Amino acid sequence: MKDIGKWREYITDDDVMKATLGATRLFGAAPSIVEPDEPFALHIVALGADGYPDESYRDNVRLETDADVRGLPEVIEFGADDEGIVRVDGLSAPGEGIVLIRFSCDRTQVGGACNPIWVKRDPPYRIYWGDLHTHSILGKCGTQTAKSPDFGYRFGRDVMRLDYAAMADHARSLDDESWKEVMAAAKRHHEAGEFVTFLGFEGDYDGPDGGHFNLYYRGDDGDYRNFRVEKGGTLEAVHDFARERGALAVSHHNGRRIRGRDYSISRWGGLEIEPVVEVYSKWGSSEEWHSHRPVWRGGYPSDTHYFRYAVAHGYRLGVIGGSDDHSTCPGSYMDMWYPRDAGRRGFYRSSGLGAILATELTREALWDAMFHRRCYATAGERFLVDLRVDGRLMGEEIDSRRPHIEARVVGPAGIREVVIVKDGQDWHRVDSQGQDCAVELADDNLDGESSYYVRAIDQAGDAAWSSPIWVRRE
Repeated sequence: MKDIGKWREYITDDDVMKATLGATRLFGAAPSIVEPDEPFALHIVALGADGYPDESYRDNVRLETDADVRGLPEVIEFGADDEGIVRVDGLSAPGEGIVLIRFSCDRTQVGGACNPIWVKRDPPYRIYWGDLHTHSILGKCGTQTAKSPDFGYRFGRDVMRLDYAAMADHARSLDDESWKEVMAAAKRHHEAGEFVTFLGFEGDYDGPDGGHFNLYYRGDDGDYRNFRVEKGGTLEAVHDFARERGALAVSHHNGRRIRGRDYSISRWGGLEIEPVVEVYSKWGSSEEWHSHRPVWRGGYPSDTHYFRYAVAHGYRLGVIGGSDDHSTCPGSYMDMWYPRDAGRRGFYRSSGLGAILATELTREALWDAMFHRRCYATAGERFLVDLRVDGRLMGEEIDSRRPHIEARVVGPAGIREVVIVKDGQDWHRVDSQGQDCAVELADDNLDGESSYYVRAIDQAGDAAWSSPIWVRRE
C-alpha cells in the first residue's frame, strides 16, 4: 500500500481551509465483509469539525467490542507522528457474525464507531465503498475550497478510506488542457486491488426531461462534452454519447427545482448505459418529495421528479450515492461552502456514498456490479444492507408466485426504522432500537409485476437505500 498521508502534499496556500479545528468525532473504517480468521486492518481518524483530520490530536482512545476480535488492543494512542490517523493491523475474527467496534476518549469525550463488519464464510461478494461525484478546482464551481484532483483522490484514499472514487467536473468549465489533467490524475492514482479510480465528467444537461448526468468511462481514456441546452444538448444526445462510447450515465439531484429530472416526460437509457441513479448527495434525498432529508433549497413539489415515481413507472434503476462535494473531499463530513451564499454553511454534512457488491476491487468488477445494479446508497454512515427475494440479490429480475422477502440492515448507530417499499409505496415498516434489524415476510398479493427495495434510517437521521428487486408473477 502506498504511504498514507500523501494527501497533505496537495494542500496549497489557496485553500482557505487549513485543518485547524479540534477533533469532534473518531471516524473508523474497516472492510465491511471478511471471512473468519482473515486478517484485516482498522483505520481510525480524529476528525475535526471542518472534516479534516485533527493533526494535533494527542490522546488515548479506548476500543470496545462485544465480539471476539483477535489482536484488538484495549487502548490506542494518537501521537505526534500519527497526525490524526492511526491504523491497527493484524486483526481477525474467528467466528461468523457481526462485529461492531466503538471508540471513546475519557478526557475529551470524543467518540465514534467503525462501520459494521460482517464475518461470513465464502462470501460471493465483498462490499466496496466509494464516491463517484466529487468536484475539483478544474470544474470552476466558484467555491473557495476546491482543490486539485490529486488532492481528492489522496483524501478519499488516505483519510476516508474509500475503495474507489471519481472526479466529475463540469464539462462547461473544462477545456482540452484541463481534461488532460483529469485523465492523468485518474490514471495516476488507480491501483487495482488497493484503490480504484474512474474517469468521468458532469455533462451539465439542464433539460427538465433529464437533469444533470455524470458520465464515466471503463478505462483511462475518453472525451468530454458540454450538454447544456444552450449548447444543443438533449436527453437523446446524452444517451447516444454514452451508448457510442460504452460509458455509464448517472443522473443526480433529480428532485431539485432546477436541473432536476421529471420522470413523467423523461426516458430511461436502459441497462446498457443507465443502470443506476444517484439517489442521495449533499443536496439531499431524491427518493421522494416528503423526505426526512429533502433536497436543499427546496425540492420540486411533484412526485414525478423522484425515485419512487421512476421505479413505479417502468424505470428499472438501481441506486448509488455520491457527495457532489465541491471541496474535493470525497466521502467526507465536510460542508460545501459557496461565496455567493455569503460564507454560510449549507447542505447536509452527511456525504452520499455508494456501496458496490463485487468480486474484487478492480474497475472491471465494480463496473460489472453497477451494471447488474448490485449496489446501494447511504447517507453518511456505512450501513450493511442485505436485501433478498427468494434468495436473489438486489438488482435482479426474477419470477415468483409468492415472493419471500428478507432484509437486514446493520448500522454504526441505532436503527430507527426499516421500510420495505413496494411499487414506490411504503409497504411494510419495522421500528427498531438496535443496531441490527432484520425483516422477513412474504407477499401474498403479487399481481402481475412488482418491485421491492429497502430504506433504513438511523437515530442520527443518516439513511440507506437498496437497489430494487423486480418480481414477475409466475
